[in-house]
Amino acid sequence: MIVGQEQAVCAVNSMVKKKRIPGALLFYGPPGVGKFSLATEFASMLEEDDRVYSFNHPDVFIIYPDYGYDREEVLSLRREGRYYRLRRKKGTIKIDTIRELIEQAYLTPYTGKYKIFILLEAHRMTEEAQNAFLKVLEEPSSTTVFVLITPEPGGLLPTVRSRLYPVKFAPLGERELREILGERYMGEDVSGVEEFNLLHEDEYREMAEFVVERFFELDPVERIYETPEIRDVEIELLVQVLRWVLSDLISIKTGGRLIFPHLQERIKEVSGRYTLDELRERMEKVDMAYMYSKQYVKPALVYAYLMLEV
Repeated sequence: MIVGQEQAVCAVNSMVKKKRIPGALLFYGPPGVGKFSLATEFASMLEEDDRVYSFNHPDVFIIYPDYGYDREEVLSLRREGRYYRLRRKKGTIKIDTIRELIEQAYLTPYTGKYKIFILLEAHRMTEEAQNAFLKVLEEPSSTTVFVLITPEPGGLLPTVRSRLYPVKFAPLGERELREILGERYMGEDVSGVEEFNLLHEDEYREMAEFVVERFFELDPVERIYETPEIRDVEIELLVQVLRWVLSDLISIKTGGRLIFPHLQERIKEVSGRYTLDELRERMEKVDMAYMYSKQYVKPALVYAYLMLEV
């Protein structure tokens, strides 16, 4: 089930219904909001074959950065929702991988209507690989569909982005997160569980701790000099977690429920240093950073804005 992405789901369903399938699409938005799930569903609808869901369809290819894992390990982590462990390895999609993709792209589909290539973490293509990929975008086959998935569209060359049909995925709010976790726990009512953690995955918990320390316990100058690793964090992930942490800081003051209950004491302490208006002003600046990231502003400039303004 894909939650909170009505606009993206509607766009994809409309393409299939009208049989107007772009040759290349860009699924972009924060990590963990359903981009890969919808790409898989899209491929299944195009091929009219459920084998896509088990990654066993001969005409559907999953391309991912070289993380040092074999294919089965990558797909296993993907199925289990633990793909974030791979993202930390900062792998790249090299030109040799793209050359193999291009060779496959011009072959006739084996059993399906299309050859479909889903590129995970597409922004991790090297510049050399992107330039090679551009050639197949400029001379597409009528039976080939590419779906590029990324939280950082700015990491793609403008010449590549201009040839992709964009499908935007929105950040998930608390309601959507509860719905997803309710589904994960087989429909159990989780609303009354005091310590129920909306974001129990390690990646988000660790990022929340990082955000509290770096953005609310250091001044801007200290952040710049003591946080060089901030540039290794995907901009979409950083902005999303910043929004959630600020939401918790505001919730402490207004009596709302926390997204990160494991940080309750630190959140309470930090929240006491700011007025409600100051926190809301910071939230507006984070939202502005999110907007900049969607307008293809260079990630380095968005990082600088966050470090100095939030």
